[in-house]
Amino acid sequence: MIHQATSLLALSQMLFTVLYLLINARSLLQARRTALSLVCLTWVIAAILLHSVLVPEPVHWLHSLGIAALFPGLLLLNLAICRPGGPRESVSAGLSQPPQESRAQLTDNCGADTDLLHHAMESERLYADPALTIGRLARHLGQHEYRVRRLINKKLSYRNFNHYLNHYRIAEVAHRLRTCQDATLPIATIARNAGFASLSSFNKAFREIHGVTPSMFRSAAVKVKAPQAMST
Repeated sequence: MIHQATSLLALSQMLFTVLYLLINARSLLQARRTALSLVCLTWVIAAILLHSVLVPEPVHWLHSLGIAALFPGLLLLNLAICRPGGPRESVSAGLSQPPQESRAQLTDNCGADTDLLHHAMESERLYADPALTIGRLARHLGQHEYRVRRLINKKLSYRNFNHYLNHYRIAEVAHRLRTCQDATLPIATIARNAGFASLSSFNKAFREIHGVTPSMFRSAAVKVKAPQAMST
């Protein structure tokens, strides 16, 4: 009974490993040959264990001990295959990584890319498009998306793409809130013209940068300009 129970437990571990490898072998890519080899090996061992369960015979205690000793190996194999960052994820991550570049190339390219990015934002006002995504921006610049993302996050030190866009959008809104030409223009209209599709996200972003609401910012700007106008 002990022998059969041990064999059944080991067999269940083996069958789990086989099923997992069969399901995920296609996504293992370069590791597919290794996966298929493990499948064959585990099927052979599973067949031996199944035979020992279905055809009981007098078994020496060393045989049962040997079957029990399979557990550490089976558990390590399952953990190696199923853990986060296992073979499937490591291979996929390797394929999705950008090509490696030398430090000198990165420095030169970052300088040129930064100029293109600044021109797209400051001269072409791409940030004013509410539907702008980092993918569309990369296509406009003729660059890979990963390069633009790395430039924004690493070189320019922004948290993410939206944080970068809000920097330009809020700067334009703040400038227009200070000007007399837009004194009667609703704040919501100014925000939409700067690229904000949501007033709640606009108010949150504005307060995060300036520490006050847009209306408070405009009122303070008007109070500062009033004495200056009287003195002139």
